[in-house]
Amino acid sequence: MKNSSDIIGLSFADRFLGRLRSYSDILSYLGVGVLSFLLSDSVLFYQIAPFGVAICAAVRGDHTFAAVLGAVLGTLAAPALPFKMKYIAAILIVGAVKWALSGKGRLQRSRVISALLSGLAIGITGMAVSFVGGVPQTYQLVLCLSEVLLAGGSTYFFARTLSVLDRQDAVPLRQSDLSCVVIAFGLLVVALCPLGVGEVSLGRIVAVLVVLTCALKAGEAGGSIGGVTAGVACALSDTAYAFMMGSFGFGGLMAGVFSSFGRFGCAAALVVVNGVATALAALVQPVTLAPVVEVFIASVIFVLLPQSLFQKLTLSASGLQTMSADSVKNIILGRLYHTKKAIGDVAVITQQVANRLQECLKPITDINAAAAERVCRSCPQRGDCWQQNFNDTSSALNDMQSRLRQGKLLTLECMPEPLRTVCRDPQELLFALTSCYNEQRRQEAQYSKSAQLRSIVLDQWGGIERLISDISSEITRIAVQDEQTCLRVREYLSRRGIRTRSLSCYEDEGGHIVIELGLFPSLSKNLDKTELTFDFGEICDRDFDLPEVSERDDLLVLTFYERPGYKLSYGVSQISASGKKLCGDSFKYLEEHGGSSYAILSDGMGNGSLAAIDSSMATALISRLAEAGVGLEATLKLVNSAMLIKSGDESLATVDICSTDLYRGSVTLYKAGAAPSYLRKGGKVGYVESSSLPAGILNSVEFEKTSLQLSAGDIIVLVSDGVTQTGEEWVLDELERFGSENMQALCERIATLAKLRRSEVHDDDITVFAMMLHEAA
Repeated sequence: MKNSSDIIGLSFADRFLGRLRSYSDILSYLGVGVLSFLLSDSVLFYQIAPFGVAICAAVRGDHTFAAVLGAVLGTLAAPALPFKMKYIAAILIVGAVKWALSGKGRLQRSRVISALLSGLAIGITGMAVSFVGGVPQTYQLVLCLSEVLLAGGSTYFFARTLSVLDRQDAVPLRQSDLSCVVIAFGLLVVALCPLGVGEVSLGRIVAVLVVLTCALKAGEAGGSIGGVTAGVACALSDTAYAFMMGSFGFGGLMAGVFSSFGRFGCAAALVVVNGVATALAALVQPVTLAPVVEVFIASVIFVLLPQSLFQKLTLSASGLQTMSADSVKNIILGRLYHTKKAIGDVAVITQQVANRLQECLKPITDINAAAAERVCRSCPQRGDCWQQNFNDTSSALNDMQSRLRQGKLLTLECMPEPLRTVCRDPQELLFALTSCYNEQRRQEAQYSKSAQLRSIVLDQWGGIERLISDISSEITRIAVQDEQTCLRVREYLSRRGIRTRSLSCYEDEGGHIVIELGLFPSLSKNLDKTELTFDFGEICDRDFDLPEVSERDDLLVLTFYERPGYKLSYGVSQISASGKKLCGDSFKYLEEHGGSSYAILSDGMGNGSLAAIDSSMATALISRLAEAGVGLEATLKLVNSAMLIKSGDESLATVDICSTDLYRGSVTLYKAGAAPSYLRKGGKVGYVESSSLPAGILNSVEFEKTSLQLSAGDIIVLVSDGVTQTGEEWVLDELERFGSENMQALCERIATLAKLRRSEVHDDDITVFAMMLHEAA
């Protein structure tokens, strides 16, 4: 009889855990058996299930019996597994060979031998089954070879993972060990996904818990890796949940971003991302609420778990070297690239699925034929109506369709006498004709609405894809982290007694230094920003502009950009259409931001208040996104989607943007349906015109982009189409003759002349926005 010890004087939890440790061997056998049972029930592509064989080959020798027993029972219990005897035979082969190798420690512990053993066992049984019905086809041989490779690879990953779990020390994981653990976790999720209550899956709940834990303990990287792995595993278990590859991957990333707010922040971020992704997926395919419920359940469990569990779970960094800034930058760029590609693939797949679904639908195209199919199919007199008198019958039904299109009801009196006399059930024919007509109208309305929603969603996906691409480009422009400058700035701030929460000093691709300080708001009230700017210039031997001030959560962020070599002077003049209080044009000028400035001009459809609303919405959205650093191509896609869904009425606005790089003196003109822009460059005048469409009229609107290199004294003029209704030559003449540097005077003169030249037929709003480039003092 085996003796056991009791634990006195401790809490119930400690005593219970102590008692469990005394039965650790029994629990390990039980755990291996349950794991083998679950993995043997994991079927990929409805045909192959090599994971039960793989886990039997991967476990330690003393766990072989438990693994074989669990795998055999799991294979027998698998409802959707074909050729069960093939897998049972392979499991028994693995068990027999491992029993024969017992006592030969080196061979028994070899992961390569284990991988070869499982692959060989699956290959032998698979080929035997393939040859039962004669010579196998090429497809069967390829499938068998694929299963052999999958069995061998899975065995190796399982063996590496089990060896990691058996470790008693705190040695940090190598990258290869971590990769094997991640893959093994994914396979376990595939096995657990079929288990649950109704459509709520235990496997996906476990997956969400792991993703949240990775995000909490390892930040953005851990959340992204865990989310991508869990999403792929859920998609492999059921293709209906393929959208989880994106929602879990991006959700894990966002959970890592919000990990500084603790468990609640991680859970809230993943719940929001998953909810949005599920709603978007529901626009193109039937989706249940199961993913939302699963993430909610897992998040509640995650928040309610004892804090002590997470305190014990630490990622040891001993013996590891800190990654360089370039390594971190490359990892982030790689993640962003794959995320951008995944979002682009989602948009493509969404469109492809929508096209296939449309092909599968069978809309009513011929109302007369559909009505006749319902009423006349079993009528013995159908030959009289649809063969001998086909033209008369068709003409009568077409006339009644015309009444329906006019919104009138069909009565017996509107049916021609010959047809009413011959028809056995004229009332039923009228009812069928009305029903088929209404059904066709409903289908047309539904298709039109679905197509519009799909186009908006695809445009938004395109905007998000472009946004991620812009973020990648922005990170790429951060050429190097300037550690020496950062150290000098930190020492200076320490001497001044200025406490910072964060400090970054880096150079962009043009070699311009950027310094970013994160301060407590209470400490920044008495801070002399002018003195700080001057002192940073002395430290870095550069000239800086006064800092841009922004708020980020509970921090006040000061960003110091190196002073550009150029500056802009500008002017603007507006004249409303005759009899209108509001101008339908809207403009916005964004002052220097990181060496760039933006002039934005939008012309709403028509004139007056409705046009003013459209143009103001466009300029407000563009300016807000541009201030946040969003690229202009991504901005246009997002603004276009917003205008498409703003109201049911037609709503459009032209977009004209002049982006100026004040470091290099170059400008880029972005036009979407906008009027020509005029320039005077080196004393010569010209204009840039566009044939693109305005925002809000169609999906997938694109900018036409033109880049120019300017010099000091060159002028750019943006105008609305109220200026160009009477031609362009007179504007070029005025621009060529203008001899002052007063841009306001130039704008007022062009606007006044445009008003005098316009006619009553072409009475439109007038806006002129002019800029001149100067060398900075």
